[in-house]
Amino acid sequence: MNNSKLPFRLNAIVLAFMMGASEAATIKVNHSCSLTDAVTAANTDTATGGCPAGNGADILQLTLNQYVFTSPIFTQDDHDPHRGDYTALPLISSVITINGDPDGVGKRAEIRRESTSAFRLIQIKPSGNLTLNDTVLKNGWADKYNNVGGGILNAGVLTLKNSTLTKNTAPWNLYTYSGSHSGLGGAIFNSAGGKVTLLNSTISGNTAIASCFFSDLINNSYEPGRGGGIFNRGILNLRNSTVSNNMAQDSKTCINDYCYCYIGAENGGIGIGGGIFNTTTGKTTLTNSVIANSRKGADCVGTIIFQGVNLIEDGSCNIPPPRGLSGDPKLMPLTFNGGSTPTHAPSPDSIVINRGGDYRCTPTDQRGVLRPDGMHCDLGAVEYITSVNAPVKPILDFFDASLQNNELSGVGKYKAIQVIRLSSFRNQLVTTGSFLDNKSKNKACFQINILLKSIDPNNTPDLNDLVTGNAGSGLTDKINSLKISSGC
Repeated sequence: MNNSKLPFRLNAIVLAFMMGASEAATIKVNHSCSLTDAVTAANTDTATGGCPAGNGADILQLTLNQYVFTSPIFTQDDHDPHRGDYTALPLISSVITINGDPDGVGKRAEIRRESTSAFRLIQIKPSGNLTLNDTVLKNGWADKYNNVGGGILNAGVLTLKNSTLTKNTAPWNLYTYSGSHSGLGGAIFNSAGGKVTLLNSTISGNTAIASCFFSDLINNSYEPGRGGGIFNRGILNLRNSTVSNNMAQDSKTCINDYCYCYIGAENGGIGIGGGIFNTTTGKTTLTNSVIANSRKGADCVGTIIFQGVNLIEDGSCNIPPPRGLSGDPKLMPLTFNGGSTPTHAPSPDSIVINRGGDYRCTPTDQRGVLRPDGMHCDLGAVEYITSVNAPVKPILDFFDASLQNNELSGVGKYKAIQVIRLSSFRNQLVTTGSFLDNKSKNKACFQINILLKSIDPNNTPDLNDLVTGNAGSGLTDKINSLKISSGC
């Protein structure tokens, strides 16, 4: 027998072993392994706290629903020993993926600041590459030294998939040597050289605030807040994403040449770029996306590249007809409409429905619903479901009839909250049917359990309930029957 090829086989085996040894580490983030330690372990490839060592490009699996930060980490500036940044997490300096729904069933994971201290949630260094999947970032507040990127400050590569950034703030700066008093990028600030990609993601309810100093007004050095949702100096790509209800706020109001300052975020005048502010050096591309409902400031500022079909409600950024749309998209308020993250669902008469350029649409929406569900895919992060699953249809009919007969109502002190919760329940029910149609049994079963937990069956609702009333027990029975028939 000729054994001359044996060394080559051995080399192949050794090479395969070495390649396997260099594969990314998967780190489960739980009560024993904190998210802070997990990021450090991934950055340094060293076991940290209760977390195993990372290994090259690492995957952090969020096994809990809430990751709450009450105090920041101070990271010294590389160029100025007297300055630095305050962040919830260690700076991202390696290749990291954070999965908020590691099992792919629709589990909810939220990273949020809950503190009187000011700090952003995430900062990515030029060497960093972060992918954020199925995760909510909430309540970030950029610090007083570096007043940019309330949610995320990116100087490397950032990819958001099926994720939502909400209630993040870039405030005014208290220190004149920073070079700018105004807040830039309530949710995201993308530096020159940085690259940000949003796929099926939502930027909602974020704020960039201007400074409020009388010396600024006197010396005409004042700058308003810019980029309530996103401020871009690098490369920014949005595909089937929604930027809605953000605000760029101006803290001054002038009457007869006399200027007043307002500190409150809801006071003062209009800033620049409530949704997106793209600088002259930035490159922003929108594909089948929606920018709308900016509370203050134009929806969009700057020169934009448009692909597919896009909607900018106020027609800013010179969006070109006929493939560029303007007007009210009639989006529902931010809430859970199925899937792992809150979204803005389009109303049945929304102009975003069936308007997408199909060949550029993502294959699913932010919830995991297949696109298109109709003649063409929809614009933005959420696909409107036109056809209701057959087993779900009688439950939906029962729900609608019970509302009509005042046997069901939404839970909440105010009518507006009740309407949002009813819409949330209805959309989650319809989404469950879509998962069943597409043979996504695990997602459907997980969503059914969420629905059952949100019904008050005996007219004693609590804050976790969405619907209540005399028909609550009947609705529970019908969804339990769906659970059994679906094999959950």
